[in-house]
Amino acid sequence: MIANLKLLAGAAGASRLYAGKTTEQIVSEHRDWLAEAFGERADEAPGEVRLIDAHGAVIETGSGWAMGPAVADGHAAWIEECDEEYRYRLRSFGNDAAVHLASPDDFWTVAAAAGHLSTDDGAVVLWRPAQGTTPSLPGTRKEELWIAAINRSTLRVVATSRLDLTLPEPRAACVAIGGTAAEPLLVLVGLPEPGSTAAYRVVALRLPALDLAWETSLDIAEAVAARQVIWDQNDRAIAAEPPRTATTADALRFMSSVRMTALGDCSGWVIAHGIPLGNVLSTSLVFVGTNAGDLIPRTDIHLGDTAALVQVIGCPSFALLGVAGGRSRMRFVNVEEITVHGSRTRVLVDFDTTVNGKSLRTDPQLQPIAIAVRNDVVFAAVAAREKMAVSGAEAIATPLRWHQLDRPRVKARLAWLKARAN
Repeated sequence: MIANLKLLAGAAGASRLYAGKTTEQIVSEHRDWLAEAFGERADEAPGEVRLIDAHGAVIETGSGWAMGPAVADGHAAWIEECDEEYRYRLRSFGNDAAVHLASPDDFWTVAAAAGHLSTDDGAVVLWRPAQGTTPSLPGTRKEELWIAAINRSTLRVVATSRLDLTLPEPRAACVAIGGTAAEPLLVLVGLPEPGSTAAYRVVALRLPALDLAWETSLDIAEAVAARQVIWDQNDRAIAAEPPRTATTADALRFMSSVRMTALGDCSGWVIAHGIPLGNVLSTSLVFVGTNAGDLIPRTDIHLGDTAALVQVIGCPSFALLGVAGGRSRMRFVNVEEITVHGSRTRVLVDFDTTVNGKSLRTDPQLQPIAIAVRNDVVFAAVAAREKMAVSGAEAIATPLRWHQLDRPRVKARLAWLKARAN
């Protein structure tokens, strides 16, 4: 265990942290408060984005979706809503530019925004339901994506592409940018077609051109069957085995989800499959992939319930934010680093880690709710509380009255969704 846990006061309450290789600054994204403010439209609404300095203080704030880590000190890009709901523009803390994002047609909503650890490459992924379908029916929903490759330093839209792919929920957890600095990749994991084989569809696009690098399937049914053989060979007690249920495409659509991340040295990928419990994934299978598109189930890597998988920057590994309590009483357990070569596991932070003379066990409000890891430093955001609150007014570009049922654009989109489902 290491004691190098750095709490970022300015990131208190963050749902995600982004650290990069080329800057000491951290980008935090805050979305947990949206459920109370916007109700069922929380996923459509922009959160708060903050640029945090090396000492944990807030440099600037904005409203929207963070596009990964800062490219350089003072330069971090994000996408925000402008003028009215479902219209977007690109912004950066590094300059005053505001570049309109000219998506085709109307009523696209943000699925994800992402950025590379050490290059200018970024991407924005927008989604909408396919014609004749509705997003409210998980068994049959089908979606189409509009993707924009972004130079995050100049805020230039380099290329755009359309893709028929239905992302599991939460959608942002199924999109990531990795690959080497010379050959960056945008990878997306999609649900199987209704009634088809129980295999996710994994698509990798080269950045910035957005041409197809490779496409493969993540066969969950085959991996479950192979794992069952291992259990039988090991003669495990029946009581220790999980329930044996049929693994079908419909089961994946109704009951399952994935979390993914690029490895911290950008040499490959990790995809964890399991059952979502609110914001937690109860993991059952882990796949490790290469930048060439090979995806291998790893029965030697066992993950518990997790709130996030994140890169350990500079290392061929990833970190697991371990939690317990499931949907209703999520509590911190530990932060583990897992090296994919040999599946070595190392506990970086646990209940007994001491911060400012206090143990995380005795002061639950110090426990991490979002993390970023660079080598042997764990950067953490904790639940917001008075002594760690940010001083000064927060710059929220999107008014809180937006995305409410009485708004014209919200009414128009609901009518559009109804017509599109027919």
